Amino acid sequence: MQGLRPHSPRRVAFTLAEVLITLGIIGVVAALTLPALLANQRKIEFASRIKKFNSTMSQAILMAQKDYGDPTSWGSPGDYILKDENGAPVLDDDGDYQYDEVTGSRNAYNMVMKYIAPYINYLKIEELNNEEGRTGIYFADGSIAWVKTGACLDFNFDVNGNKRPNTNGIDRYIFLLCTVNGITYFGNSNRYWGTSMTVADGRNNRQAALEKCKTANGTCARLLELDEWEYKKDYPYKI
Repeated sequence: MQGLRPHSPRRVAFTLAEVLITLGIIGVVAALTLPALLANQRKIEFASRIKKFNSTMSQAILMAQKDYGDPTSWGSPGDYILKDENGAPVLDDDGDYQYDEVTGSRNAYNMVMKYIAPYINYLKIEELNNEEGRTGIYFADGSIAWVKTGACLDFNFDVNGNKRPNTNGIDRYIFLLCTVNGITYFGNSNRYWGTSMTVADGRNNRQAALEKCKTANGTCARLLELDEWEYKKDYPYKI
């Protein structure tokens, strides 16, 4: 018994070929799943920023109302519509009103500085940005709100700032501050701020909002709002 050697367990190891095959499989799985994971994370981040911007602006306008009264007394973007020699509004090829680029842009900047800026946190506000031709509100998370005079005061919120694609419905979403000649947000007597929607009829209908988002991507924020600020599976654009 003393002369017997103790039993040595057999050591098991992977060969180089087995290791390479395993790493290859892991790489393929990662390549297949990583884009989906990144896209999902991007959707969550974008939706969170849009929701936060909407909430921030809603609260700012409510606080400004306490200091300055009803927003219909703040000034009307409609005062800056270009008119022809007969006094009729000048329209572009799409049938939209044309606004004086100088006085209209100055009006947008003045309204932002007086009624919005004191009630929000921002990095800087830039008037008549050369690229966009409108007032830019820059936020700490990298997002930018481009503001211009339109039928209402238009806020084009870019969730990732100047990064591409700079396209409505993907990384840009339009909101409105409506104080036009005493007209409130889509006829709501107690509301002035909200998502853009070209057709008021059916704006509370999710299917109608989805179809409108497909054909007029400037209205997609309304679809997200109805979906509680989430990108559903049938959202028509790749984020």
